[in-house]
Amino acid sequence: MPREKKKLGAWFPKASVIKGCTYDASVESISILLFYQYVNPAWSEARKCAAISFVESEGSRLNLGGRVRVAREGLNSTVTGPRDALRAFAAALGEFDPNFKTTDFKYIDDMPLDRAFSDLKVLPVKELVFYGLGMEMGLDDLGGGVHLEPKAYHEKLARAGSDTVVVDVRNAYESDIGRFDGQKTVGGAELLDPGMRKSTDFVPWLSKPEVKGQTHGFLSA
Repeated sequence: MPREKKKLGAWFPKASVIKGCTYDASVESISILLFYQYVNPAWSEARKCAAISFVESEGSRLNLGGRVRVAREGLNSTVTGPRDALRAFAAALGEFDPNFKTTDFKYIDDMPLDRAFSDLKVLPVKELVFYGLGMEMGLDDLGGGVHLEPKAYHEKLARAGSDTVVVDVRNAYESDIGRFDGQKTVGGAELLDPGMRKSTDFVPWLSKPEVKGQTHGFLSA
């Protein structure tokens, strides 16, 4: 039976909610799937709309709950459902767009049923992580840095000395409870903590003259 689709409300006029995620007696546990994927090149507005329709359709068909943010940049998602349904959703995304064939899908299996989302919310947004930058350029135009695997990243930290700083782009709470200090005393990179409470704090911090002088080249954490 098809699930009911509604608008989320006046605050989110373009968002939708697929109601009524329920499971029969044969489902004893659920899984959680977390992922984000930036697409390259960025989707056109028409392709973004197609992605929204795809998520709504597949989410309803596979009986998924959760929240999916959809931008021209790609998807940012936390969804719940039966184990096999989540794997089927991930595989279908790879067929919809090859960018998702290399996505780092993170699964948490064997969770109690009360951990499942009851509805699926699909949220059209301008940015997957809202920094207030808009979406005028694709990833090819941004000239981003080089991705490092964990071992290479650690080696870079250890030999950075005064040539490299690390900018902790997590929120201040996460930074306070999960950080190792003292790397500068052994010749490692300097840590810069913007003290962000929300992602939109980052751009004003980065624009400060005193910060610009320190971040001509940096590692992000």
